Amino acid sequence: MELAKHQVHELVVYGSSGVYRIEEICKKQVGKTNAEYYVLKPVYERGGSTVYVPIGSEQLEGKLRPLLSKEEVVRLIDSLPTMQVPWIENQDARRARYKEILHDGDRTAMIRAVRALHLKRREQQAAGKRLYLVDEHFLKDAERLLYDEFAAALDMEPKQVLPYILEQLQIS
Repeated sequence: MELAKHQVHELVVYGSSGVYRIEEICKKQVGKTNAEYYVLKPVYERGGSTVYVPIGSEQLEGKLRPLLSKEEVVRLIDSLPTMQVPWIENQDARRARYKEILHDGDRTAMIRAVRALHLKRREQQAAGKRLYLVDEHFLKDAERLLYDEFAAALDMEPKQVLPYILEQLQIS
């Protein structure tokens, strides 16, 4: 039997699905194999369902990441004004980078990309244009992931995160 790396009631981020609470660790018989599973329930119910992650499965268990701490979230928000936000001109390269960011769960890269997209959106709107659909989709997914995680770390609702960020940036 594998040893569990996470604890019951712990909040985790599961891949690009969002924030989950480990409700229990249970044994399940699947076929002829009896294995232990983390039972994950979504923290912010959006039609999300229970996820069973087999303990010891490197591929699936590797998608579990600890939640950022409140201090890490505050540091990330504080770094926004000075953050470099390079724009990738090539749409295919940009799409590949978005996929990589969501897969890796790198929050710094994610918030950089979100900031770059907001700046690009502002530039496009000034020219009477819109962002490409791939950019809009990534922006929506990345913001949902970041806001959910920030909300859990800061003990607030996801809809309160953007006003909180804007308020913090005005104080700085």
